Amino acid sequence: MKKIFIDYSRIVTSIAILENNVLDNLFFAFSSLKGNIGNIYCAKVANLCDGLGCVFLDIGGRAAFMEYKPENYNFGSLRTDIARPLQVGDLVLVRLSKEAAQDKIEKVAPDMTLASRTLVLIDAKREVLFSSKLEKDEHILALSQELEQERDCNVGFIIRTQAKNYPIEYILQEAKELTRQYYELIAKFAQQNASGVIYFEEDLVKVKFRDIITKDDQIETVWVNSKEYYDYLIKLQTTELPNLQGKVKMYLNVRTMYTHFGLGEYVKTITQNTVPLANGGNLIIEKTNALVTIDVNSAHFICSNAEETAFETNKAAAKEIARQIRLRDLSGIIIVDFIDMKQTASRKKLVKLLEQYTANDFSAVKVLGITQLGLCEITRERKRCGMERIATKLCPYCKGRGDVASDLLVAYMINSALCDLIDETQAKEIGIHMSKDLIEYARGDKFFQDYFKTCVLGVKIYLMAEENCRHDYFHFNLALTPEEKKNAWLCCGKA
Repeated sequence: MKKIFIDYSRIVTSIAILENNVLDNLFFAFSSLKGNIGNIYCAKVANLCDGLGCVFLDIGGRAAFMEYKPENYNFGSLRTDIARPLQVGDLVLVRLSKEAAQDKIEKVAPDMTLASRTLVLIDAKREVLFSSKLEKDEHILALSQELEQERDCNVGFIIRTQAKNYPIEYILQEAKELTRQYYELIAKFAQQNASGVIYFEEDLVKVKFRDIITKDDQIETVWVNSKEYYDYLIKLQTTELPNLQGKVKMYLNVRTMYTHFGLGEYVKTITQNTVPLANGGNLIIEKTNALVTIDVNSAHFICSNAEETAFETNKAAAKEIARQIRLRDLSGIIIVDFIDMKQTASRKKLVKLLEQYTANDFSAVKVLGITQLGLCEITRERKRCGMERIATKLCPYCKGRGDVASDLLVAYMINSALCDLIDETQAKEIGIHMSKDLIEYARGDKFFQDYFKTCVLGVKIYLMAEENCRHDYFHFNLALTPEEKKNAWLCCGKA
């Protein structure tokens, strides 16, 4: 059974999915990020690098690069923007495929994709294709034939795994709607004379409930603290997801969901280097610029012999590794140092288990076998920047030797703690002592004003600067003196 928690605020939206009371998926979207995967831009060619096979583009005040190999595509007559070799200054239609990460800029692609629940429209290959996880039964084969006959000659479709649960007529109607959107997109691009975004992908909640929540899911409850998303899910249960009926509940408590439902304890496990295994072993996860390393230890777990101890520990580790990779959104090259096993059969079984556990990942994962030293190489596609880039910044105290919480994360921590304090004390005046830099951040972002004007009416919040303290330091004051009030910044509540 799944429990789903949708926690919305002005700066961050998160979705936590528990499967049988174990954190199975965790998604974040920060409003401060400028682009979402799937956004479509009118881009201007800034530089051509024939030797690297790529093009550098301006996508509206931001730089991006695009790998372009014409032989890989089969566009229709509508894509006149790339019908000839690109030149500096040309306008071209592109789709954001990877977010920026560290010193790498955003990556875009020339092919368009528009998704619905059962289909993905594509224009780079004008044919009907199948999801790699989709079983081709009679229903799917009949659908593919109908879709091939009905589709527009300028587009193709990928049939998604959810198509098995919907009638052909419903899916063909989705195909018509996606084709209409595609023609609107082409027409809008034709009217552009400067770079910029022309199509926004759906937000986090709508994308995840479209892509990963299906009719077959056994859902116990869905808690949501946003009226907008509550109304969206109520509508969704009458059209596409009947298994949501009676399960969607509005959360109105002042405390954050992470405190009220104890979700913070689940999330804490994906921020620590050491991860315990159910059988007593553990994992040590370390991330560098080049790759991720995971060390498997038996710790206190012991069987009758060394080979059995190694295999049982590795088996438990494989399941947890697949979960940690997904939750932490680890990507690139991942090297796992399993406990050495002498038997070839044991290594083969472990590889199959790892492939099985990673098969449900939403990013492409490849398991490349185990060496005699017990090292297993895994590759996972990166699309998003990952939690580390959002939640941490370069430490001003250690000059780059480690990470500390970002201003964004500290502000969110203060918000959560403040909500808990108000709920516990019913205080009407609260002072928050914090660093001067964080107050400047709060003033510029208007975080406290916007949030507490709508969520904590009638409470006066005073921000007071502390000298010579860390940027993530804060504490609350419920007994403010007149002098303290005079020197503080009243960020919300009338004086």
